[in-house]
This record gives sequence, structure tokens and C-alpha cells, in this order.
Amino acid sequence: MDFNRVNLDLSYWYHKMFLAVSCITKFCMSRQFFHIILITAIFFLSACDTINSHYPTIADVRKSDEFKRQRLPKILPDSAFDITESYDLDLNMGSGSFRFAARDSDSFRTHLKWHPLSTAQGLGEERTKLQRNGYIFYTFEKFLIAVNWQTYHAQFWHPFPTDNS
Repeated sequence: MDFNRVNLDLSYWYHKMFLAVSCITKFCMSRQFFHIILITAIFFLSACDTINSHYPTIADVRKSDEFKRQRLPKILPDSAFDITESYDLDLNMGSGSFRFAARDSDSFRTHLKWHPLSTAQGLGEERTKLQRNGYIFYTFEKFLIAVNWQTYHAQFWHPFPTDNS
């Protein structure tokens, strides 16, 4: 075996590897690489088009534009509090929850229409869990609303979740 030939072959490959690493390092330090990284980051950050809101009371909601945008049900009881909303701008779908006082139960219930669970299939396991925990499903305009009358807690979805959504 010719050790000089082996050394020459290894030095040739070391030199090629050094050139490849050098080119990659120069590219990583270039403006082009910086621009590629920046554009990629902007793309991934812009894909997160979800708005999350929290309102301590119904008075805070009425000061906001959420009613005007119709992302919250207009029938929120006067005693509604701890109101949350999450809205996906890409899918044009929202959901949220709120609590209310027992004194508003009857007036709130009069605005709701009972909703058969078979058409709320899009909720999947969440629907089953809510039903097990005492929630009853209703509709109001374009909202699906699940209410637990024992805990005075409600969850809502806009538009209706279906198997196709």
C-alpha cells in the first residue's frame, strides 16, 4: 500500500471539504442568506392570524368593536363577565366563552333556540365532553352556543362548526 498516495488522496478531499465549508460560511454571512431568513420568518409569523380578546365585563365588550364585527353574540346577558373570544381571520371562524349571573338565566334562555346535537358534529370530542359536563346546545343567529345552566357558563362558536369545517 502506498501511504504517500493515501495522504495525497486525503489531502485532496480535505481541501475540497474546506472549500465547500468556506463557500457555505460565506453564503451564510451574505445579505442573500439574511434576506432568505427574514422572508421565511415573516411568512411564518404572518400565518398566525388569530385574534384573542378578553373582557372582564359586558360593559367592556360594548365599548369595543366586537359587537359591530358580529364576532360575539348580541344576546350576551347584562351580567356577562369573564368574556373571552378567539377569532381566526384566515378561516373566518371564532369561538369564545363567558359567565353570567343566575338572575339573567330566564331572559337569556328566551333568545336561544334548542339545537340538535347531530348538526354540531364538527366539534367532535369537545361536543361529547361538553354534553357530559351538563352543557345544552342552542343557536342564536349564526352562533352555536353551549350553556351549562348549573354553573352559568356558556361557550360559543361562529359560524357553526360542521363536519366540513
